[in-house]
Amino acid sequence: MGKLVQPATMKHSRRRPRRWWEIGVILLVVVIIAGSVHVARNTAGISVGELDPIDRRALEEYSEYAAAVEDAPDSAAWLNAAATEYPTLLISRKTHFSYLINPSQEVSSPFAAPVDMGDNPAGLEVYRLDRIYPRLWPIKIAGGNFNTVGETTTVHGSDVYYLKFGEDNFDKQFSSEHFITFFAHESFHFYGQARWALDSRVFGELSPHGVELLDERMRLLDAVRDAGADQARLRELATELLALEKERLAADPDYVSQERWMETVEGTATYLGIMASRAVGYDFGPMYFDNTKEARFTDVVPFLESGQIDKDFLRNRLPYEAGAQLCLLLAALAPGGERQAFLNEQSPDSRRTLIDALGYVLSQEK
Repeated sequence: MGKLVQPATMKHSRRRPRRWWEIGVILLVVVIIAGSVHVARNTAGISVGELDPIDRRALEEYSEYAAAVEDAPDSAAWLNAAATEYPTLLISRKTHFSYLINPSQEVSSPFAAPVDMGDNPAGLEVYRLDRIYPRLWPIKIAGGNFNTVGETTTVHGSDVYYLKFGEDNFDKQFSSEHFITFFAHESFHFYGQARWALDSRVFGELSPHGVELLDERMRLLDAVRDAGADQARLRELATELLALEKERLAADPDYVSQERWMETVEGTATYLGIMASRAVGYDFGPMYFDNTKEARFTDVVPFLESGQIDKDFLRNRLPYEAGAQLCLLLAALAPGGERQAFLNEQSPDSRRTLIDALGYVLSQEK
């Protein structure tokens, strides 16, 4: 009889388990080596100069602003609401790295690499968190661009305010979405207005007489901007504004009440964005638009009547601009922070507006 020949399929079935076992061992060794190298690199840290240019710019701008807040808290920030005094998490939409700034707890994790900030005017402590850090997956995938009021986010034991940023936060002129401008605005809603009523929308329309009075208000706001640091002139204009507001409230009580509250909530946040912008040398202020800056308030009603803007602008955009200009007026009249303390004392059941603060500041001068 001839020799029995084992079928080729039987040979293959015996060799395959050993081959897959060998591949598994090799992959495990590669993963261990790569993980060890990664942990060693994170432990050693990284220089800010090694970061992606957009990530580096965000950290450097944040440090510059934080230093300005330390040097001049009354002008660069808001009384008892400076966001840079709390832990912050910046999440890069470009690189998908995250940066934990000034954590309240010690950070020791294979997912966190200390960042040497180099020229670091605020003395920030910064850690770069890996793209794969599992704690941040829900925020990266489903979270908004920033914390909302009442939302708590904890990272490595620190309760943080987080903000997502990208190239679009650096490539536009005159923009409220410039990185530090956007950060200061939105973080003030979170830290400065947690005890405020936040139903800040305007509904309805002004009466024809109300539009005439609005035109007068726009004239006064331009005059305030043109007055510069002339204290006597600013007090005179503030007095005229208060008198005009009584007329406006009588003409359109519901609309003007809503407008006053919206310009308080959004105007103060816009003001913080302006002050942060000034701290880092970015050009931004009231009535700044994508294609122009320092547009005149007195153009608003003529543009409305000619159809170049609609009534949605009055309801949804003008309160940001007028409120910011009122904040700058208050800062010029009371640079010591009295108007901030006055507004901080409010509650959802006892609102205080910028117009109320203006009346309070003028009453203190008598």
